[in-house]
Amino acid sequence: MAGDFRTAERREATPQVAGSGPHETSTSDLRVPPRARGLVLIAVMGNREGDQRALRSVLDEKALATVRVDLLAPGESRPSRGQEAYLDLETLTERVVKAAAGVHRNQDLRRFALGVFASRLAAGLALIAAAREPRAITAIVATDPPVDLVESHLADIHVPTLLLVSREECRLGERNERALRLLRAEKTLEYVPPDSAPADRRARVAHLAAAWFVAHLAPAEHVWLEEVGWAGGSA
Repeated sequence: MAGDFRTAERREATPQVAGSGPHETSTSDLRVPPRARGLVLIAVMGNREGDQRALRSVLDEKALATVRVDLLAPGESRPSRGQEAYLDLETLTERVVKAAAGVHRNQDLRRFALGVFASRLAAGLALIAAAREPRAITAIVATDPPVDLVESHLADIHVPTLLLVSREECRLGERNERALRLLRAEKTLEYVPPDSAPADRRARVAHLAAAWFVAHLAPAEHVWLEEVGWAGGSA
């Protein structure tokens, strides 16, 4: 059935950037600022979740490249709250893994350490992908991930992880604290101020995410290699 994640066919989900082939499940765009020192893959699920202008603006200021990837295939609709248990998580997670692999295969991008930013269900998929392929992702920022859905995978995540909890999720603080304890790598849990306006919350999320990625994607050796024009890296 078209649009049903439970029967979704596995398809390529690599970013549409120079050096990678066409794909069917993502609509992505790449931005690389001058002297970029890392790359953030922004995983979204449909256009309703796609307004990341504040985030991308701040990351650009911090000399971090960004590529936006839609994890939904044509004909698939964004799932509503509470549908997570019925989704084909294997297929959706594989799309995150393939998107990261597409970045690493790209000759112009493979020199960058790769971070992933995602919200809600996409954040859960990014966390599961990091548990399965720890070498593919260097750092994660997950906003309001579905903790119940990813809890069994958290102990297998070994990359620095920032958990952000928004206003409507603050009542789930105990659950997120438990998730934080399960993570084995460097980790932080931050609450976005509950009384702030939507634009202020987006700005707060953007600055927290940028600080995390700057700290973990741009070590001295990456900056130096980029400056001398090195284009190597692991496939």
